[in-house]
Amino acid sequence: MSNTIDAENASDEPSPVELFTPRQRISMPGQDPNRCEQLYGELCRYFSPRDPIEGMWVNDVAVITARIEFLRKSHRAATLVALRREVRANPHFTGDISPAEAEIAAAEVLTDTYNLKTKPGSSGSEENLPIVRLLGTMSMKSLRQEEDFMGLEFAALRERDRIIGQIGKKRSEEMRAALKLIQAPTEDDDVTE
Repeated sequence: MSNTIDAENASDEPSPVELFTPRQRISMPGQDPNRCEQLYGELCRYFSPRDPIEGMWVNDVAVITARIEFLRKSHRAATLVALRREVRANPHFTGDISPAEAEIAAAEVLTDTYNLKTKPGSSGSEENLPIVRLLGTMSMKSLRQEEDFMGLEFAALRERDRIIGQIGKKRSEEMRAALKLIQAPTEDDDVTE
């Protein structure tokens, strides 16, 4: 029996991506369980992982990106619930708009569709006093929750960027090593003057 790989078997070797194909991913309740797999496929096409390590890093980027997307949706939902809670608890602060209108305004703020109406020469705060009050009445508990969501998102973004940087750093190091090999003098390069 030979220890060499013949041409027929060589084509059966898995690609670097196939060497590391994540089989299980944990998704949170309400999170699209297929999103990680979709991101992983897109990122593999973009990064073209060359070995199992890069495959693991690309998987980590996919998982973290899906987590960031889910955090943002959760953050939006939690903020909307907090704003609605404030409207129901303090109907007097909305001024001349009804609690139902204030609730709609709260939802619009979160979707960036609230139209800040300003008159020429006006700061806009007078016309938008109800929404300013709405945002300003969030309880300390809600504000801490906001801070927590932003902290989680920031940490996930930082980790994702660090991993992407690792891929770039590894590839740069490989390129430098290859250039050194190309530029290194060989025995055939007799330089005699």
